[in-house]
Amino acid sequence: MKVTLDRIAEQVGLSKATVSKALRQSSDLNKDTITRVTDVALAMGYKPRVYGRKSLAKSINSKPPMSMVSLVFYKQNHAFIHDSPYFAAVINRLYKFFQASGVMLVESYPSNPDELARILSSRESEAAVFLSNLQHIEPETAYQMLVFSKQKPLILLGNYLQKYINDFPSVRADNFTAGYRMARYHLDKGIRHTIFVQCFPDMALVADRRFGFLKAVDEFNLQPNLAVLDALHDHKQAEVDKIRQIIAGAGREPVGFVSDGDISALVLIKMLKGLGIFDETVHHVTGIDGFPVLVPGDGRKATFRIDLDSMTRQAVELASRMHFGNFEKVEQILVSGDIIENRAE
Repeated sequence: MKVTLDRIAEQVGLSKATVSKALRQSSDLNKDTITRVTDVALAMGYKPRVYGRKSLAKSINSKPPMSMVSLVFYKQNHAFIHDSPYFAAVINRLYKFFQASGVMLVESYPSNPDELARILSSRESEAAVFLSNLQHIEPETAYQMLVFSKQKPLILLGNYLQKYINDFPSVRADNFTAGYRMARYHLDKGIRHTIFVQCFPDMALVADRRFGFLKAVDEFNLQPNLAVLDALHDHKQAEVDKIRQIIAGAGREPVGFVSDGDISALVLIKMLKGLGIFDETVHHVTGIDGFPVLVPGDGRKATFRIDLDSMTRQAVELASRMHFGNFEKVEQILVSGDIIENRAE
């Protein structure tokens, strides 16, 4: 059944006019009312008409090239982002490709929905690229982004919002394939004790990597093992015990660890070393992403290295296509990668 303003108004107990204003983020209403209406509307399946070819048709021929793009890090801080080898690598590539197109890239670090709204409403920026922390975007903020997507391209880079996969374009790694191939990396070597270790289980990209791992394990008719660790090393004892039991049950047989990222792989290795049970000859730890880069002796056997050049270049090209209205649908671009082994020098 179509979600209409009348149905939403009946659900929230407000007038149709008030609901209409709330869904347009009108300044006539207080923030609590807007949040309540948008939460209910989203829960009912309502989605505003989003950015498309028709909304730009009149200006395609006269629109000047982009001059500025916002790179948005929602609820993150500058030091954390630039201290991360992965994010630093992505940012450097974005700067390179945008500058080659004559576009200025400006980093933004909004800490709340109001700050984000001010950034998206700025007329100086013709597009926005979201990188990091998408899992922390609130429902009302996602709705707000949908509204702004009528006015300018909003592109999700490296990740996506599962609930809005058909509303926001995304350029990201083929994470299902990454999880699948890293699981097969172990299984094809005859390793039958495998475990997927995750520090960021709530992220959509990690869910895709987890599903890929599960698919590979199922093909071998094996029991899947999953564990959750804390990126800041404040691990739950039950999860630590789970990993110890798998290692103990394997005896001297090898154990293959597929981590949800290379950061998580290093967290796992540090934990195992702290417990005094890490044996690199039988504990085969692998990552996904390729950052931090593999270093001989760091404990990792291999990683699925994402093609960041392709990912960032395609994001820049997509922003330009959308800016000129040159697209048929909301694009979901998946980028490949390769398994790289950690070989001793």
